[in-house]
Amino acid sequence: MSRRIEIELTSQRPDGSWTWRAAGAREPKGEMAGDLIAFSASVGDELTVEAEFHMDGIEIIEAFEPKTKRPMPETLEILGSGRDQPLVTTQLVANRKGRDRDGGRGDRRGRQDRRGRGERQNRDRREPRGEDDRPKAKRLRPGRAHRQALIDGLPEEQKSVAEKMIRDGISSVEQALRDKRKKARDAAKADAKAKKPAPEADAKVEDKAKEPAPQADAEAEEAAHTA
Repeated sequence: MSRRIEIELTSQRPDGSWTWRAAGAREPKGEMAGDLIAFSASVGDELTVEAEFHMDGIEIIEAFEPKTKRPMPETLEILGSGRDQPLVTTQLVANRKGRDRDGGRGDRRGRQDRRGRGERQNRDRREPRGEDDRPKAKRLRPGRAHRQALIDGLPEEQKSVAEKMIRDGISSVEQALRDKRKKARDAAKADAKAKKPAPEADAKVEDKAKEPAPQADAEAEEAAHTA
């Protein structure tokens, strides 16, 4: 299995072969045939080669020409004026003379008074209104047109249930169904209890069935005397 490695040419023999070692290291090292390098090379050049690794050493099977370095891009040099100037410049502004400090303060006070009166007037205007002055939102009521259309489209046996659900809610319908089922269970229990015979009547019927008939007993006694 082959892979690419970086090598450095260390010497060239008279027969044209080269000796090499790993670039930037002493090991591994070896030799390679001169015909593998089809370009100009010299001792100390670093090449990229395709190498196969065997138990007895490394065999170079192909060498690649090194890429030429890109030339530096052309740049424009800014010469400037050639004079040495400070990097930070400062400019001082002279104080204004002939200013009436007292008069200035008086004007400022007048402006502040006018500004204060205006702010107070604006603050009075922006006072929050009371709750009674606020417009009340119009209360909307749900319509019944679509409800009635839905009820009209149902079968007759379902209209009463739908009207009750719309009027009282689904919980009232569920409660009505539970009451109806309870009444049905109570009625079924009452019917079953009415159809079931009383225990005393059952005992009398059984005793009557066990008693032998009088005529049959007389015939049996007469037959015994005759014999």
